[in-house]
Amino acid sequence: MSQWLGTLRALIGQGIKAEELETSGVITRLTRLPPEAKLSRGRVLRMIELAAVTPRLVGEARFGFASAAGWREMCRRIPDREFKRPGAARVRGVPRSLPDPLPARSLAWAIVRARHSDLFTVSRDWWCVLNEKGQFVDGKPWHGFATPEQAMEFAESRLSERFGALGKDRALTRWERYALPGGDGYREFLVQLDDWTGDYHPRHYGRGNVLAHVRTSVRRTQDGRRVLFLDEVQSDWHADLHAAAKGAPDGDGAPVPVCAVPQGVALLAMKLMLWWAQRTGMDGLAWSHG
Repeated sequence: MSQWLGTLRALIGQGIKAEELETSGVITRLTRLPPEAKLSRGRVLRMIELAAVTPRLVGEARFGFASAAGWREMCRRIPDREFKRPGAARVRGVPRSLPDPLPARSLAWAIVRARHSDLFTVSRDWWCVLNEKGQFVDGKPWHGFATPEQAMEFAESRLSERFGALGKDRALTRWERYALPGGDGYREFLVQLDDWTGDYHPRHYGRGNVLAHVRTSVRRTQDGRRVLFLDEVQSDWHADLHAAAKGAPDGDGAPVPVCAVPQGVALLAMKLMLWWAQRTGMDGLAWSHG
């Protein structure tokens, strides 16, 4: 066992970092064994656990409904015969003519202005959400919403749930406005650790334990070559650790957890982008200067 410890520690400085050995757990497992234990090479290899430090290239996804056309305003009254169908929209005190529907063009959902007043409600006009069958969508307040914006937010949330159940996810981009003009195929990648014992939440994205985020686009050089262009490579995790080293806590005052890759995260992101550029058939890789 002691010979294996010496062999592994001798690898430090030969392409293996001390923190990599420590994170793999092999040193800890070896020290727990009796000094006279005899181990085969295969057994030592099985002691190395790399799942916690294996990065995954992901993107934030919005399992959602993002209508390209948005909501279209129109003025149309619902005829009386629509209220005679089973399950049609009907609320006590609401007149049978509901004005001002705002339909979502792609799925025929509508937001209608209904009128209702009683001893417990102050407002008279309410906004309700109807599905493609003209029925009220479950989950809303029984009297409706006070503003059309609230009704739209509720409708898009329910549509998102429906699209998410069907697996129709959309890549979500947050910072495209900071990309240099002229590129195509803008994407944002996150280098994430799924199994890391810490719990770090970056400031710019919703996923946890993000080592770095990379913003990319596809551009052409003057001679017509297609290159993967890196608009930005940044690590909130390392930025917060750097600030904490100077005595400044992160935004919520909580301590910043130890990072699995304390150094070289930019190099790691570059290697992943080289792999991605090759996989997507690019002719090269380029990046923005400061």
